[in-house]
Amino acid sequence: MDKNEVMQWLEQRGTRRTVEGLPRYGIEAKHAFGVTMGALLSLRKRLGKDHALSLALWESGWYEARRQMNVWAASFENWGDCDTVCFHLFDQTPFAWGAPVVGFDQALRQARRLRADGMPGAPRQGRS
Repeated sequence: MDKNEVMQWLEQRGTRRTVEGLPRYGIEAKHAFGVTMGALLSLRKRLGKDHALSLALWESGWYEARRQMNVWAASFENWGDCDTVCFHLFDQTPFAWGAPVVGFDQALRQARRLRADGMPGAPRQGRS
């Protein structure tokens, strides 16, 4: 698939309901189709690795098409991967600076929600 085919695929699978639910997860996006994460993951599998396509999609400005840094971060196997990419790549991009804070805030809210609901395995302060 090329960039135009991917963008068409995203547009066809987006829903208003998903767009309206993005703020619930701390996601603010000027342009979003409303494609679910499950659909995005299936598309990622279908597309495979294509750096040129990833860059073209990033430049589109649409939320669902701008997933490259998140994909890389999700594949880190150890602190060395994380340090190398964060200190020699992500820190060079202007749109990366807000992402860790948003992610941390979201994780903290989720942990508090799990703890309040009495979910087993929820992180507790002072315990490992």
